[in-house]
Amino acid sequence: MAHCVLGLHFDSYIENLGQTYVVTNISEHHYRETFPKYDLDWNKFTYVNDQELFDAYPEILHWDMPGDYRGTWLRQQALKIASLDYFNYDDAFMIQDPDTFCIQPYCPVSDDGVPNYFILPGETHGTAYYEAIVNSLGIERQTKHSFVSEFMPFLREDWQTMRELLETRNNKHFLDAIIDNCPREQDERQLIWFSEYELLANYVMTQREIKMTEQKRFAVRDVKNLDGLNSVDWNCYVDACPNLDDSILFNFSSNTVKDFEEILLDIKSRI
Repeated sequence: MAHCVLGLHFDSYIENLGQTYVVTNISEHHYRETFPKYDLDWNKFTYVNDQELFDAYPEILHWDMPGDYRGTWLRQQALKIASLDYFNYDDAFMIQDPDTFCIQPYCPVSDDGVPNYFILPGETHGTAYYEAIVNSLGIERQTKHSFVSEFMPFLREDWQTMRELLETRNNKHFLDAIIDNCPREQDERQLIWFSEYELLANYVMTQREIKMTEQKRFAVRDVKNLDGLNSVDWNCYVDACPNLDDSILFNFSSNTVKDFEEILLDIKSRI
């Protein structure tokens, strides 16, 4: 919640931004009571509770793994993929995680329809991420770069062809086609490791030319110590606090973000 409030103050860096959907498991009244306190007009946003997507796509819950210490880490990825199918958009849709925002101008899709992906050059994750792409879509990893950037622009026509491929190739709902093709750890936990960003962007590379922009992430370890933050060396701010008490915090009883004005001014003074 606190990350959402902070990140929305930097949406001006995203070019050609249309309607913004806030997809969350937090009750709407918290947003309605909180946003006006921080110069955000809640009426400009569309609230979508997770349950609305669960009702439309019960297959999302197939992504819950009993005993998974990561909680809903897999489920939130299913929610993001389902969003590409659920929402009514004309040409393009962008997924953005709330703990990361731009501090330099970023155009997700050009006027002539070329998606622009943030990449982490030369970064590779566990092999399971890429095995899931091969197993579900029948394609190999398309680049040595990583797309796990917390931003994912996607064209409607690419989603439509990807969904058709998933369902035709696997003879099942697209969400089941993905999760059922993810390899599991070979131990008692049987955990699944997966990246929606790697799956989606690697598919797009088989369909069209894309633009790649290196994501230069300023990884925040303590929100009260932003030494080194600037918008020359970095183009994105990402909350990577290992201790949650060092992150930006929300008080649900008072519907307030702790030290919000101080944190916002500190960031803005540096970029």
